Amino acid sequence: MAAWLDIVDSETEEAYIDNWTQFKVVCAKFSMFLDYVEKTILDPVKEKFVRFWIDKNLHMGEYYNKQSRICTHSVEKVSE
Repeated sequence: MAAWLDIVDSETEEAYIDNWTQFKVVCAKFSMFLDYVEKTILDPVKEKFVRFWIDKNLHMGEYYNKQSRICTHSVEKVSE
């Protein structure tokens, strides 16, 4: 599970490639699973959940990243 979370939390494209390579090593015994993940999840929709692409792209008119979530949460706590 940690190898998958590393993919999702990749901050650069290079980190994504490295993390995907490591994931393939960890799951080497499960080639059908790796093919499924690559063709069904990563290739078509990685831009929607891998941190590098989320932080890079505009979503619903705003850039939304981990720092903005923390900031928003802090503001909400202070305003209570």
